[in-house]
Amino acid sequence: IKIVYSPQHGTGNVPVRTVLDRLGYNVIPVVEQCTPDTEFSMTKNPNPETDGAYELAFEYARRYDADIIITNDPDCDRLGVAVRRNGDYARMTGNQSAAVLLEYILSNRAKQGTLLAVGCSTVITVAILIFGKGLMGVFTDTAELVELSYRLMFILAAGYIAVAVTQSLSGIMRGAGDTMTPMWISLITTVLIRVPVAYGISFLTRTAELPYGRQECIQISLLASWVLGAILTFAFYRLGKWKKKAIQ
Repeated sequence: IKIVYSPQHGTGNVPVRTVLDRLGYNVIPVVEQCTPDTEFSMTKNPNPETDGAYELAFEYARRYDADIIITNDPDCDRLGVAVRRNGDYARMTGNQSAAVLLEYILSNRAKQGTLLAVGCSTVITVAILIFGKGLMGVFTDTAELVELSYRLMFILAAGYIAVAVTQSLSGIMRGAGDTMTPMWISLITTVLIRVPVAYGISFLTRTAELPYGRQECIQISLLASWVLGAILTFAFYRLGKWKKKAIQ
């Protein structure tokens, strides 16, 4: 990323450029505005909230095809940013800059939270697969029940990861004000998937010994609805329309 930077003849020149250099950014200083000058000779206005502070920086940005422009006021306690827009550069307001920063922070928190949820559910899944029979043996000594319980838990095990994805991402969407999308996904996966799949498997697997079908029908339907719910939730999360939701 190429950054044009101006300290507006002030104190930000060394510390800001040092930090950006250490972070690996390609920093292009506005040389004319880097020397200390109490008269601010080479800038029309040292206030980064005004257009006059950006005239030289815009020239540098166009010359070097920069990605972003950053400028500080002389005592380096205010920040101004300009970005590409419609083939040229435009100054961002403070509110716009704050919104971009908040979006970055929340997006990373969302990823971290989802990864944590998936990690925890993966541990639970592996534990069930390894120790499931022993766990069932705590509740009964009947070998047939232990085997049946383990088989049912085995089917559901992978679904816990899907549930973690759904709960994490739908929580983000609800927190942003979009409560309808998670609700519709829940209704679709429950009414249109879970119930019909359970009844369908039960009907198709009926025998004289199992007049109501195989015992796994409910667990398979749960797994199918959980996985579909995770896929739909992830898809709508990626579409990002929930970010534009306005709370009235």
